[in-house]
Amino acid sequence: MRHWLALFIALLVSNSLAFAQTSDSQKWNDLIARAKQEGELVVMGPPAAGFRASLTDAFSKRFGIQLNYIGANSGEIITRVDNETKAGRVSVDVNLGGASGCWALAQKGEVESMTGKLIAPDIADPAVWRLGHPKLTDSGNVTGGPNDFTCGFQTAEWVMTDLFVNTSIVKPSDIISWKDLLKPQYKGKIASYDPRRSGPGGTPVGYLAALFGQQYLTDLYIGQNVRLTADNRQLAEWVARGEFPIGIALVQFAVEAFRQQGLPIERVFPADGQGSVTGGFSVAMLIKNAPHPNAAQVFVNWFGSQEAQTIYEKEMMEDSLRNDVKGTGVPDYIKPKPGVAYPIDDYSWEHQSQIRLPAVAALSKELER
Repeated sequence: MRHWLALFIALLVSNSLAFAQTSDSQKWNDLIARAKQEGELVVMGPPAAGFRASLTDAFSKRFGIQLNYIGANSGEIITRVDNETKAGRVSVDVNLGGASGCWALAQKGEVESMTGKLIAPDIADPAVWRLGHPKLTDSGNVTGGPNDFTCGFQTAEWVMTDLFVNTSIVKPSDIISWKDLLKPQYKGKIASYDPRRSGPGGTPVGYLAALFGQQYLTDLYIGQNVRLTADNRQLAEWVARGEFPIGIALVQFAVEAFRQQGLPIERVFPADGQGSVTGGFSVAMLIKNAPHPNAAQVFVNWFGSQEAQTIYEKEMMEDSLRNDVKGTGVPDYIKPKPGVAYPIDDYSWEHQSQIRLPAVAALSKELER
């Protein structure tokens, strides 16, 4: 009797799981059908030609939906979405960018919550994710709406590329502490991505503020006359060619273009701060009032797939959070080192709200004097 009862319960559980999987699969298939009726979508993201070409080709072949990809810097994307939203003529469906852009758009009410939007059966499998689940970007209730509002879906995580040098001018062994950057011989020789602009510049500002406080940031950025730019390629080129032999907040897809040319640019890991973890450009956001909402939802689900993440990791050189993507093309300097702790997650709202945003705001006032 007990045997038959156990068998009945097992069969009931099995059927329930099968029904749930079938139900999710049916929702996914229905979404794809609606997306195909829309026929196209517009995605804005980082201006990386190889990434744009590979992503566009793979998505269009997979779903028969035309993907129009527009490459732009993060600040340009946020400005465009904001202007179009105010004019009531939104043309962008999805933004691929960083958490700072996600929070900025969420605060303005210009993105949809990602909660409940990931319905592709593959995405729901805990085994495929390094964290045991898809990583959604907590918005810290900046919208004033539901507490479960999440402004994006983060698909990569890696050690931030804080500090690079031109090794023909500055030896990596000469910088064993972040405080070495304050030496007189480096004044006027340091460049950084502008922390006042959406992009990678705010990450080291928040990290260094957590380590050394606000006065260190003033001494570095103001006292050392750090040259600022909002162009990732220009920043990498300045360092690679020695115009500014020390660079802060470079991104690896720009760095590697010059390393492949044999130029002497190398990552430095000061002993008193070896980096925070970040998500780079991997946060997918659904723009509110998008013209192709179904195609947009299909895209963000597919963006988390093994196929799309293999493309992302190879072209953007950022370490995917999927366990079944093998790190093709990812530079060693972004991979966590064994035995090294990385206590700061730059894409956590707690760090952002309590440390990074106040530090960036205070430094911005200093820079504008």
